[in-house]
Amino acid sequence: MGWWRRAVMIASQAVVLGMVLGVPAASAGTDARGELAYSAGMRAIQQQDWGVAVNRLESAIVFDPGNADAFERLGFVHLQMGNLQKALKYFRIALEIEPNHTAALSRHGMASLSAGQLDAAKTDLQRLSRKCGTGCAAHDELQRAIDSHRGKGGS
Repeated sequence: MGWWRRAVMIASQAVVLGMVLGVPAASAGTDARGELAYSAGMRAIQQQDWGVAVNRLESAIVFDPGNADAFERLGFVHLQMGNLQKALKYFRIALEIEPNHTAALSRHGMASLSAGQLDAAKTDLQRLSRKCGTGCAAHDELQRAIDSHRGKGGS
């Protein structure tokens, strides 16, 4: 799917999410509410208040459906809550918006390992190698996790 179609799909999903959350579609992306919601989501993450973090990050996405950071953080929160499939979904969306998003690549790789998807984790590691190389914390963390996974009998 081309980037334009994916962007339209994400925007459509954001409008639907906005309707669910009671946010008028016309307000999406028109003011600073997305940034405020994102900041509130980040504070909730720092406090490990996962439910509030989900709510605020979803609001941020309604106001700015192209915010890869908000999707990555939402994936992180779902990972913390044990919602592996939702986490993978949000990491994938972040990567569709920003294909070289370092945190999304690293966390998607880690979540992929948890889901038993070693090949996906290796692909993310290769992408991280091209982006930031060895010595990059995100790359090295994922490399260690893959090595550990292999040592535990993973293929």
